[in-house]
Amino acid sequence: MTGTKESANVRVRDALEGVHATITREDKGGIDFELDDIDGFARERRGRLRVSYFIAIDPDPEQAAQFIAAHADTPYGTVESIAAEHGTALRLLVELPFDRDQEIWTTANTARGLHTGWVNRHVGSGDLLATLDAAGIAVPPHQPHPVVHTYGAWSWGNRYLPPFQMYMFDVGLVARQLIAHGGFFALSHAGHGVNSYGLNLVTAKGHIAAFVQHGYGGAYADPVHDLVDINATYSRLHVLLRAFKADRPDVPRWLLAYSSFRGGAELIDLEQLRCGARLEDATEPFDGESELFEAVVGRLALRNLDFGTAGSVTW
Repeated sequence: MTGTKESANVRVRDALEGVHATITREDKGGIDFELDDIDGFARERRGRLRVSYFIAIDPDPEQAAQFIAAHADTPYGTVESIAAEHGTALRLLVELPFDRDQEIWTTANTARGLHTGWVNRHVGSGDLLATLDAAGIAVPPHQPHPVVHTYGAWSWGNRYLPPFQMYMFDVGLVARQLIAHGGFFALSHAGHGVNSYGLNLVTAKGHIAAFVQHGYGGAYADPVHDLVDINATYSRLHVLLRAFKADRPDVPRWLLAYSSFRGGAELIDLEQLRCGARLEDATEPFDGESELFEAVVGRLALRNLDFGTAGSVTW
């Protein structure tokens, strides 16, 4: 039995070292660790890695409840409040197979993001606005009321999506989150290597949600071209989403998915997904960004007057 516990701890220790955590204590029950400023506990449970990342210790109950509600259904983990030794703790609980290295790495970054979001929970949208202003990037449309959390440098939202998954343009993840939780806002910058980096946005209003991605910040990028592309798309979104009045339901029906460097311009029918269709069967491709926006306008039977003009709108 002792050998079994020791071998389990070896796998737990390897997983923690893989996310650059520092082990602080180890016994047969599991392993305590530190991940930057986050304390944690990990053990093997039924052949899987079970990790608790402690986002906050003895937090204000009302604020903790609000934070938990805003981060329900976080990818690969559960945000919850538990009883601790001297009060309560807000934690991200993760349970994954030991061979899911990329997902385990993602949960560690998620813990970092949620911890930063908790520490900065009173900051509001100030960091977002200041960062975009300094970069020359237009503020994208987002819901005026939900709290905008700062999850780290170049990562904001009123829901947390792992920036690297947004960079990988995981349309299925975004669609599932929209179906489960309605419209939300997330904006992040992520990538790898010296040149492959993207600025990634999810936003929504009324029947429309958008997931758009642009190259930004690579070593060989054209900064003028990137800014023009980003601001052009955000302008299109402002004009499109402004056409929706307050009395329209905030349940997205259509998801625009566009990536400037992955070659994708698609319209996803979320209602088909709600009824059990596969993502590929609910997706219609288009030749480019303008054609995608024109298709949405056609689906919703919007007129030029809905956009505040008697002239034509150039998408």
